[in-house]
Amino acid sequence: MMHSVLTAREKIVIKLNRDRRSFSRIPADFGIKYKIISIPESMSPSMENTYLEGKISNLSASGLMLQTVEPIESDALVALNFSLPSFNRRIRSLAEVIHVSFKRKKHHAGIRFLKLGLNDAINIMQYVSEY
Repeated sequence: MMHSVLTAREKIVIKLNRDRRSFSRIPADFGIKYKIISIPESMSPSMENTYLEGKISNLSASGLMLQTVEPIESDALVALNFSLPSFNRRIRSLAEVIHVSFKRKKHHAGIRFLKLGLNDAINIMQYVSEY
């Protein structure tokens, strides 16, 4: 029987495809740009395709918590663009809004990454592990 040896990158891809809640979340406090690219019918069409600014309040390899001034609805698809502190590279992802809430006069959206480049995933995992 032949066994294959997985590279570190292949192991990360496999881990990313497993239960997404198994990743550690860390508190965060840095900016993000997001664009709503597909919206539920109940959301304002004027927000679609407009880049907005928000804040990341926690981060994991599977997603993040986004704080915004404008409300976002569950099931919206969003394009994300942000940089991790101490990393020089922009991270871009297609993501889905999983849940939303309103606390302390701010909108919060739980975001799950749907498409994330392998190098971006590695950078996020490294950043989280160094916390």
